[in-house]
Amino acid sequence: MRYEWLKKQSAQAVIVIFSGWGFSSEVFDHLLQNDDENQYDVLFVSDYQQLDMRLPDLSHYQERYLIAWSFGVSAFATWLSNMSEDQQSVCRAQFDRFVAINGSMQPVDRYHGIPEVIMQKTIDTLTQESFELFAKRCFGGLAMPTELQIDVVEKKQELQIILARTPQTAFIWDLVWIAKRDKIFPPKNLSRAWQAYNERCQEPALIQYCDAPHASFQIWSSWDDIVSHSV
Repeated sequence: MRYEWLKKQSAQAVIVIFSGWGFSSEVFDHLLQNDDENQYDVLFVSDYQQLDMRLPDLSHYQERYLIAWSFGVSAFATWLSNMSEDQQSVCRAQFDRFVAINGSMQPVDRYHGIPEVIMQKTIDTLTQESFELFAKRCFGGLAMPTELQIDVVEKKQELQIILARTPQTAFIWDLVWIAKRDKIFPPKNLSRAWQAYNERCQEPALIQYCDAPHASFQIWSSWDDIVSHSV
């Protein structure tokens, strides 16, 4: 697990992104550029082989938002579960909203995530060329990052760890986005997963659908479009 500040200009609000697998922060460039008023500082979290790193102190911000995308949803839930109960309470309390985008806390699951047979095939056949095909499926015709080069060995190992990891549940999500044209996480599986979550949760999440592929971010022109829906 690693993090980097994509934007740090003493804004009053901060967005923490638990990103998806394989892609750099370039996915979010247009959202950073459109924040002309410097409303948000942005912290980018990636690499989920180990989930034991502490985030920097965010207590000085007036508003704090957590966005988890794709495998970042399960990574955040597991990262949170690794904390003590007191630390979990502090984390829950400091964020104003938790937003899950095109991901599940059961990331490898026949009915609630990516079917295991597909995940295993992705691992077994991973090459630079297969990753570029995967990227095309993720973006579904929307603008793609210019840099798609990966460390195949490292990224394969990360997928193997995700496959082997025991799923954790975090009853913290406020808003869930599900893309209707997602070719990575089947939308029916995500609907099933989040409906089941809401049945167990005392404070259900608002589930929103968007006409977009797995990497949906190009359809939003600002961070507010993602986090500011009424819940």
